[in-house]
Amino acid sequence: DLSEKAVEMAKKNAKRNQVDVEFLVGDLLNPFLHRKCDILVSNPPYVSQKEWETLDPEVKKEPTMALLGGESGLEYYKRFAIDAKKFFYPSAFLFFEMGRGQGKAIQSLFIEEGWGKGKIFMDLEGKDRFFFLEIE
Repeated sequence: DLSEKAVEMAKKNAKRNQVDVEFLVGDLLNPFLHRKCDILVSNPPYVSQKEWETLDPEVKKEPTMALLGGESGLEYYKRFAIDAKKFFYPSAFLFFEMGRGQGKAIQSLFIEEGWGKGKIFMDLEGKDRFFFLEIE
């Protein structure tokens, strides 16, 4: 995470839930330089600039960097699709939260970069919510 404050909160939650997690602070995959992992779980900013304008004022109280994912809302997924392969062991798993209606676009980004199709999972309202990839 870019936010040290968010990482401190996540550490407290991990301790409270007795979960062993390594937390890294930095821009997307930069903290992983010269490292590899088996599982990556990410909730990157995925709100598009257009959606940002229509968000409820209460939601806009959240830090902008935690919500705004560039003009299309897909900026961080593009970066993952292009740069992430070198950071994973074989048979690694990647899990992403995504915005409603972004599933096919995210799937296409990863296919274009040679990742494979991945899977889109819906939330309880039947809207795109999670994207899953397994590196084979």
